[in-house]
Amino acid sequence: MNYEEFRNDAMRHYMSMPYETEELYKKYSVSVPLEKTEAAGASDKRKFLEHVEKSLSINFDVVLFGDFIRNKSSNVRIERMQDIAEVLGRKQYKSSEGKLAAFSNAYSERALLIRATGEAVKINALFVNDGSDFSQVFVDADSSAISLSEFYFSTSDRRSLVSVMHEAAAESSKVEINQVHCENKNANLVNLFKGYAGNSSSLRINAAYNGAALTKAIGKVSASGIGSDVRVSEVVYGASEQRFDINTFITNASQKSNAMLESGAVLDGNSNCVFKGYAKVDKWTKGAKSRITERGILLSQTAHIDALPDMSIDYSDEVSATHSAATAPMDKDAIFYMGARGVKEEQAREMFVSAFLSRYLSGIGDPRIREIASSLVLGRIGKSTFGDVSSLTSRGIWSEAMNNGD
Repeated sequence: MNYEEFRNDAMRHYMSMPYETEELYKKYSVSVPLEKTEAAGASDKRKFLEHVEKSLSINFDVVLFGDFIRNKSSNVRIERMQDIAEVLGRKQYKSSEGKLAAFSNAYSERALLIRATGEAVKINALFVNDGSDFSQVFVDADSSAISLSEFYFSTSDRRSLVSVMHEAAAESSKVEINQVHCENKNANLVNLFKGYAGNSSSLRINAAYNGAALTKAIGKVSASGIGSDVRVSEVVYGASEQRFDINTFITNASQKSNAMLESGAVLDGNSNCVFKGYAKVDKWTKGAKSRITERGILLSQTAHIDALPDMSIDYSDEVSATHSAATAPMDKDAIFYMGARGVKEEQAREMFVSAFLSRYLSGIGDPRIREIASSLVLGRIGKSTFGDVSSLTSRGIWSEAMNNGD
């Protein structure tokens, strides 16, 4: 299939498909304005990049910022979509799978191809949009270990759409993908992910949604091989009028496979979050383990969380499958208890939120990336604004600095 055929097929499906096809979730579906805008105007991209790298204490291997591209990794290729017909022909994400996938396929301009064979690779990537931005990321690991950490920011001063599609394949490998989203108030985010783990492979997805006015995320991961392991950890911090619609599907497709999903949200102001976690245990998957947990903390009386875990078990012989959900306001008795011992209310709230978030960020393998992600989220506590690139606090990087002897 050539690029024009692929794009035309995607547009046909986009025009004909509804936003939500799952009857269970139609009531809770959030529609994203699907429109593409151009860059708002010229900006000093290098100056902004220097600010981000200094603030986060990272020298990024890969940078995508409008027409500014930097790639210092030999394991990464950055290509135009029309130049990667060999990838389009084997895409896991087909245009017929959903309206958002069809739209993103039709308008994606570039692709990151990340491959590793027989080696361990770490890549830090920065994505910044100054207008609507559509990118795709392909991760192929063969008898290797890939750790990809991505940070997302925005500079657009008018409404924009950010769309990123990931497809990851692990064969006898270990793949970890970390996403930290800090887009500004003018951005809407569409985040799509699909991946599978083959025999004796693991796939770990850690996503922190901390920005964008509206976020729509759909993830589909499968423990496809014998002894495979897939784990998805997603955390939301919302304030002001932010809305989050997070849909994640996990599948046990083979014997002795593990598929785990953990979703957590901390909401303030008038923010709203919907978690739609769905697990499927296929037939003939003896020894499979599946689990969904959804948890939420409300920091204000006007914030709202809908937690909707669901599960389908097609095979019940020696499999373990559980799902649960719980949402509660901040524990006032605990806050009072801390206050009676000299801890200020604002500090006590931060301590509880930090403890809650640590569960969902603990899966990030690199301590430095984990602490940076934590600091970016914790820096928003008590603030209605979002999307700022703030310098890390001591709680974010002190342990790494100590280890480096700084």
